Amino acid sequence: MGERRGFSPSALTLIRTLVAVVFIGAGLRKLIGSDVVIEAFGRWDVPAPEVMVYVIGAIELVGGLLLAFSILTNLVAGMLAVDMAAAALLAGPDDPLPHLWLPLVLLAACGWIALESHRNRLATRARGR
Repeated sequence: MGERRGFSPSALTLIRTLVAVVFIGAGLRKLIGSDVVIEAFGRWDVPAPEVMVYVIGAIELVGGLLLAFSILTNLVAGMLAVDMAAAALLAGPDDPLPHLWLPLVLLAACGWIALESHRNRLATRARGR
């Protein structure tokens, strides 16, 4: 029987939970403190900032909750990675700290979560055969 490669499921759970907490907090901040975020979205040339603050806030809040409970992990992590790529492209050039490095770190973390959860699911299926 081959040796398992990659990170342990507990490492995945820890990182997934930490990333989930960040997204839950970011989503709530957009939904609750929307005036400040609308102003920032306007500075960053986000289209329809008055609408997008609620759309992005809901995506991040719901995505964070789904990650926290390990529901649709690959899909959600991929969706949040796209969200962070857009954040880095739109906000990063104007406000590099923290609006460039944090989205890039979260983008990498979401990609890793998606890959590792997929790898763990494949390993579980292979053991079940």
